[in-house]
Amino acid sequence: MGTFDATSNHRARLEIKVRALSADFEALTVAWDAVEEVDTNLGVDVEDLGDRLLRLLDDLAAQLDVAPAVAAELASHHRELADAVDYYAALDEHDTGASIDIFDLLAPGIGLAERVLAASAGAAAGSPWGS
Repeated sequence: MGTFDATSNHRARLEIKVRALSADFEALTVAWDAVEEVDTNLGVDVEDLGDRLLRLLDDLAAQLDVAPAVAAELASHHRELADAVDYYAALDEHDTGASIDIFDLLAPGIGLAERVLAASAGAAAGSPWGS
């Protein structure tokens, strides 16, 4: 029972992180759509959200028992997002294209996190299909 409680507790914390990330992404999308050109401040917000998503993907892989195919998908998305975030962080000045590269990976990454959590919850409930 202690293992189930610890796993449930980890999953609950991860679900809170996913919801917060999703809400912040929605707010960022509104801000993004409201401007004609993405400026440095918005670019930094995109980079920060990308960093948070990277940490979430790390947590999902480390704290949940996921199938090898799911682990591979998490790792693949993590690599692609990390490359985009690292590239933006290394720039001397803001680059809208680099911000777009990160932004375009946020929604798929959040969706992946939601699917992994749903599958984990289903597996914990005994469903062979994960949800």
